[in-house]
Amino acid sequence: MPVFLIGFMGSGKSAVGKLLSQRSGEQFVDMDEEIEKRENRSILEIFNESGEKYFREIESQLLAEFSHLKNTLIACGGGIIEREENRNILVKNLTFYLYAPFEEIWDRIKGDSTRPLAMRRKKFVKKLYDKREPLYRATGIPIDTTGMKIEDIVNLLMKKFRYDNQR
Repeated sequence: MPVFLIGFMGSGKSAVGKLLSQRSGEQFVDMDEEIEKRENRSILEIFNESGEKYFREIESQLLAEFSHLKNTLIACGGGIIEREENRNILVKNLTFYLYAPFEEIWDRIKGDSTRPLAMRRKKFVKKLYDKREPLYRATGIPIDTTGMKIEDIVNLLMKKFRYDNQR
């Protein structure tokens, strides 16, 4: 079965997933990168040209497709949990929720022009964070990454893999 990494933008899903993949020997898929490859355009271009709703449709289709993969780590986009159909898939699989306090997340993402939603005002992003946080928490195993380096998060997850998934 696949392992999913969820969390707000800037939580470290992609960086953690890449290193965890190297350490575990499992394949790694970054959902946002896969969408960009299939669409032949950036996330920002998709948002600007086709809208967020279109992006979320593609995201849901990929999640359903990826839920059948074996021995694969999948870093999901931050908004994946907003749709109930996606949460239903994620809770049936091993899903880790990487989290940190909003101020730490904000420091990581502010001004990042590759993240359409991060280019909004801090107040908007905080409201989005507060809206999504309970959905993440209800969907995945919470992993507190506050102040942690990528290496430390991966070490923690390796322990969780052995314990939770008997890999």
